[in-house]
Amino acid sequence: MRGHRNDPALGVVVERYVTPGRRHLHLGGHMLDFEPAVRAEFGRSPAEDALRITDDDLETLFGDE
Repeated sequence: MRGHRNDPALGVVVERYVTPGRRHLHLGGHMLDFEPAVRAEFGRSPAEDALRITDDDLETLFGDE
């Protein structure tokens, strides 16, 4: 299994879409504790990324697993 620390291409995509603001740590139940305005802002960033991510980036993230 490759890791983002050992694969430069994967590392770039992970840093761009997974780890900004350590948002990946808030997914699931934690974000339900946010105030509505904070929850809306939290959701905006991944929604914008979903529009921006390319098929190649998705392949890099999920292609091997």
